[in-house]
Amino acid sequence: MLTRHRDELLKRLERVSDLGSCEIRYSELKLWYGRERLTKTVWADLLDRWAEVDEDAQLLVGPGEGIITLIYNDGLVVSADSWWEDLRDWAGVGTKS
Repeated sequence: MLTRHRDELLKRLERVSDLGSCEIRYSELKLWYGRERLTKTVWADLLDRWAEVDEDAQLLVGPGEGIITLIYNDGLVVSADSWWEDLRDWAGVGTKS
C-alpha cells in the first residue's frame, strides 16, 4: 500500500472515531490495496488499522452499491436481519459460529 493510500485510509477511520461514520468506495479499497477483489485479507488489514485508531471499539460495516459505510458500534445489536455487519466476520475472525 502506498503511503498516501494508507494515510487516506487512516483518515477515513479517524473520521469514524470522530464523527461516527465514513464511506469508502469499493474501487478506492481495490486501488489502495492493489487488488482486483476484496478478500478476507483486506478486511483483516482494515480491522488491524482500525485497532490503531480505536482498539476498544467494534467497527460495523454496511454494504451498498459500490460503497461501504463504516460506523463505530456504540451499543447496536448485530443480528442476521441487520443491515450492519461486524467487520470481524468479513475478516474471518468474527464471532459467528
